[in-house]
Amino acid sequence: MLAGNVPSEKLYVKNGFTVVQALTLHYDDIGDQDAKVLEYCI
Repeated sequence: MLAGNVPSEKLYVKNGFTVVQALTLHYDDIGDQDAKVLEYCI
């Protein structure tokens, strides 16, 4: 999930996901974008 997408992050966290890593993704057309990796804990 791209960082800054607060509605999406709230939905995932509400449904049991946790942020496990922050990283930077590179796109040729828009450049570097911060992202968060989420994990579902069962």
